[in-house]
Order: sequence, then C-alpha cells, then structure tokens
Amino acid sequence: MTDENDARLTRQLIREELDASNSYEEKAQATSDPEAAKVYRDISREEKVHAGELQALLDREDPESTEAMKEGMEETGLEGSFNP
Repeated sequence: MTDENDARLTRQLIREELDASNSYEEKAQATSDPEAAKVYRDISREEKVHAGELQALLDREDPESTEAMKEGMEETGLEGSFNP
C-alpha cells in the first residue's frame, strides 16, 4: 500500500486534468473557428485520457475508494459506467 499523501496528490492531479478538459471544451464552444474548435476538443480528450491514467494509479494507491466507487456505480443501475 502506498502513502495516503500519494493518493491525495493523485486525486488533485485528476481534478486538474478534468478542469483542464473543461476549459478546452469551453474554448471550443466559444471560438468561431471550426479548425481551432477541433484542436481544442482533441486536447480536451487528451486531458481525459490523462485523468484515466491517473485513475489507474489511484486504484492501486487507494483500493478502498475504488471499491466504494464501484459500489456507487452499481447502485445507480445505469449501464455504460466505466469499471475500474
């Protein structure tokens, strides 16, 4: 098991990646240049990929939280949720 500080930092990095993704999506919506919008959306997706990579690390660093998240996803009864 890793140090709780590792998990805390990884959670913060996930938040930052998702915030960056949202910023690029907002910029894509705000621009009148379709080519720029495409670039912004591509970058936004890359930030989500980074968040996924960090989530994989967090799953190792904090397996208890991973189990709780799985439980929450199952409780919704919704299909299509990712399964860490």
